Amino acid sequence: MKKYSSLLIISLIVILMTRVFLLGQDECLEWDNNPSTTELLLDGDVLYTSDSSVLLAGFGYVAAVGSNNAFYVQKFDGEGSLDASFSDDGVATFIPSYPDHTISTGGVIFKSVVETDDGYAFLSSLILKDGENNIHHGVWLKRIGDDGSSLGDSYYFYNSDLSGDVDGADLAYDSSSGFLIVGNYSDGFHSDVWVIKTDLSGDACTIVDGVCNAGGKWAKLFDYSTDSGDMDVSDLSGSQFLTTSGKSIATTSFNGHLGYAISGRLEGTGEYDDNLFILELLNSDGSIRNFYSITLDLEPNSAIINPYFILKHPSEDAYYLGGSFPQATTPFTLKFYENGGAPYTRILNHPMSFSASFVDAILVNDGNLLVIGNGIFTDTSFILEYNSNAYDNTNLLNADVLLWESSYSNQLFDSVDGTGDGYVITGKNSTDYTRFVMRTGLDGLVDCSLSMEKGLISKNFTLSHPYPNPFNPATTISFSIPEFGLTTITAYDILGRQLETLTNEVLSVGSYSINWNASDYPSGVYLIRMESGEFIQTQKVVLVK
Repeated sequence: MKKYSSLLIISLIVILMTRVFLLGQDECLEWDNNPSTTELLLDGDVLYTSDSSVLLAGFGYVAAVGSNNAFYVQKFDGEGSLDASFSDDGVATFIPSYPDHTISTGGVIFKSVVETDDGYAFLSSLILKDGENNIHHGVWLKRIGDDGSSLGDSYYFYNSDLSGDVDGADLAYDSSSGFLIVGNYSDGFHSDVWVIKTDLSGDACTIVDGVCNAGGKWAKLFDYSTDSGDMDVSDLSGSQFLTTSGKSIATTSFNGHLGYAISGRLEGTGEYDDNLFILELLNSDGSIRNFYSITLDLEPNSAIINPYFILKHPSEDAYYLGGSFPQATTPFTLKFYENGGAPYTRILNHPMSFSASFVDAILVNDGNLLVIGNGIFTDTSFILEYNSNAYDNTNLLNADVLLWESSYSNQLFDSVDGTGDGYVITGKNSTDYTRFVMRTGLDGLVDCSLSMEKGLISKNFTLSHPYPNPFNPATTISFSIPEFGLTTITAYDILGRQLETLTNEVLSVGSYSINWNASDYPSGVYLIRMESGEFIQTQKVVLVK
């Protein structure tokens, strides 16, 4: 009896920690107001606001204004309906405009959104064309009110004549001093981190060759020279390059003074000598408090690094960082202590066994790390939570530190924010790239009592079209059941002869995915049949070898 109890407990743990769901437009999602390819939001960010609303921002082609460079904002109330008091029935659209220049097609590249005292602010990179078709790169800050009205536009360039290429990466806001903008400068040979401090209206001091300092506003260029080992804002001949991307700003304090930690990649001149860096700056004048170069102890063929986020631990002198090793298609998280102690790195051993990348993270539950990401070779997204207290216990395996994980098929996640009783996530449908917002409980499952009106738990039996189809040699079969009961899925050949029983289990309400490997069968047409209660449905698949 004890043997069977242990097996049951192990099975339950596996089910709880690895949950796969198929999401669709009829399930617990609030889709873009016009979910068609004429309203194509390429990248987006989601923000849970102080008035318990959900703000969705992105850029792309918007048919209503006939532009490929529209910046698009939607605001939902707590029930998932568009907020009619925000702009035009919950939707606001903005297009940048700079004197004597046009915006290149696809020249608005959205980066970040923050809530301000009087509304919201959005950061985008900008690609402009002058009258002679010369290309210029800059940064656009858009401020809007709580009602969606425009409060102003600010544009930032390396020089007033628009020479020098710069972009934006992330945005932070302080209600007493203004905005902090982080991005990159490139002269075509190497790159440096560019940081701008503005006032509350977004105004900056006059920037010349990337730098300025006047009236509490400043701009600085940070380069790294291995010759001196020190940061030097005037030296542009360093042998290593700094680049930053993703959610690269963590707000913190140093001896009671407001400051920021900026993360990114310290790119070496060799093929496999990238490091992570953390640059700590004071808010008042941009002076450097600390610069950390973090070497990860990894195999050489995994040492090229793409950083995605930095977060400050709420109660420890430590930072969480995350990113991926693109050559190994492996995401990682790292906990770094400010006292100079060795960083403790967790390499994600993904339970779903596919290559993946992280895209965003937040801190929850007294410092636990919640991360979202996507499979690289599959249309699968996931949410997972690390236990902060166990994170740097070297006696524990990754599986002991990972509290839970939920995975979703046919979706690509972009951004996550916390709601207090769960999380709100935005992403794209992987089939037609329409954008969605979904709200989950604290366990990462979409709870329809919390969510945007509709339900993740299907109210009908469904057997989705297997994917891929045609296939060789394996395909994924997704299905949903609205009631507890025995569910059987069987594979047949075209003559109706039974080949395999793929599942024959008593299942609870939910959505599931199973794989069928047909490597033992010849090319041809096969049938997948689902039976559950009185429901019977069959899908046709084609095996091509």
